Amino acid sequence: KQLFYNQSEETQITQLETLLQPVRFEQVCDKLTAKGMRRGFACLFYGAPATGKTETVLQLARKTGRDILQVNVSMKKKTQMLVLILQK
Repeated sequence: KQLFYNQSEETQITQLETLLQPVRFEQVCDKLTAKGMRRGFACLFYGAPATGKTETVLQLARKTGRDILQVNVSMKKKTQMLVLILQK
């Protein structure tokens, strides 16, 4: 699928794709470690439904050889509320 972005989004996605390339990613991780920070980083995509978030992530992962961890935040909130209710 070909996705179309506005200029700002295109710039951000291109920058993220560059950061996720194996050699560049290692450089970023090394810098984070040298500064006493955790190695690696996570990305959060947000926006209205059906705007291309999932497809963007799938394409980035494919292009850079990355794995994806998908978290459904609304489901997590429901689970947290259920835990709180059960703890009472």
